[in-house]
Amino acid sequence: GLASAAVLQRCDASRAIPFEDHTFDAVLSNCVLEHIVDDAAAIEEAARVLKPGGSFIATVPLDYATSVSYPRLASLLVRLPSSLKKRWGSPPVRQAATIKEFSELSIIPYNHARFGYAQEEICAKLEAAGLQVRRIEHYMKFFATMPNDMLEGLALFEIEKGGEFEYTPRHAWAIAATFPLFYATALLDALLPRQAPAKAMAIFAQKECR
Repeated sequence: GLASAAVLQRCDASRAIPFEDHTFDAVLSNCVLEHIVDDAAAIEEAARVLKPGGSFIATVPLDYATSVSYPRLASLLVRLPSSLKKRWGSPPVRQAATIKEFSELSIIPYNHARFGYAQEEICAKLEAAGLQVRRIEHYMKFFATMPNDMLEGLALFEIEKGGEFEYTPRHAWAIAATFPLFYATALLDALLPRQAPAKAMAIFAQKECR
């Protein structure tokens, strides 16, 4: 029954979006801010359309210095001899000499404006917009990074990114066969500490009641 109740509005999130001040109870930004050049403006717009006390929920990748990088499958692949990298590695693996180079090469096709955020950086931008950070949790820790490493690191699971954010799997059968295992493995992250090294963080903030 949502078809008659939901309104889809396409707009530039970093400019004046077509809604009045204090319109919404909540704003959700799921893996968006890292793709926007003027992310501070997008955050300010989100805060503007939120009601006082409204919730802002965002997920963003952690920056390279904070993001978990070792031990990861990709860190082993980039150290292989060139002959083996050429045979088994995806293009980012074949072109990279370090895990940092691999990480940068693997995210370029996703149209990132930045690699990720330090926790202090994103908190400062939220608070400057009048959003008080209430809780931050890391996710995609050690076990949940394995699917990403498999997809981006091995030629068997190599994917071609078409359009803006679409995936065209080269071996759909292999991905379909292994994803149930990936999800089960990712559940093991729940056993790790809440602030354990990770690839991303989820943020819950509230608009100040002035």
